[in-house]
Amino acid sequence: VDEVVGMWLLLWSVVPAKMSVTASLGVLQFYFICFVLFRFFDVLKPYPISLADRKIKGGFGVMFDDILAAIYPLIIMFIIYLIMIFFHIGYGNIFTTYIHVLFENRWYRDGL
Repeated sequence: VDEVVGMWLLLWSVVPAKMSVTASLGVLQFYFICFVLFRFFDVLKPYPISLADRKIKGGFGVMFDDILAAIYPLIIMFIIYLIMIFFHIGYGNIFTTYIHVLFENRWYRDGL
C-alpha cells in the first residue's frame, strides 16, 4: 500500500491535465521511467529517505519514506524538462513531446 501512495503522488504531480491520444506511447514510456526511478530510490533509500526510514516508526514512517522516494523522480523529470528547454530538444519524438506537454499543461496552468 505504501508504494501505491508514492507512485500516486509522483504520477499525480506530473500527469498533464489534457492527454493527447497521439502521445499515448509517450505516456507509457513516461510512466515506465517514473516507475523505475521510484522503485530505484525506494530500494536504494538515499539520504534523507534512509534517515526517515530509521527514525520515524509506525505507519507514518512506512508511508513517509515512500513519499520522499517519489520526490527524487519528480526532480529528475523536471531537470530533464529544463535540459530539453535549454537545448531546444523536443517535439521530435513522442516521449519528448509528452514531456513538453506535461509540464506546460500542468505547471504553467497551475502557476508553478
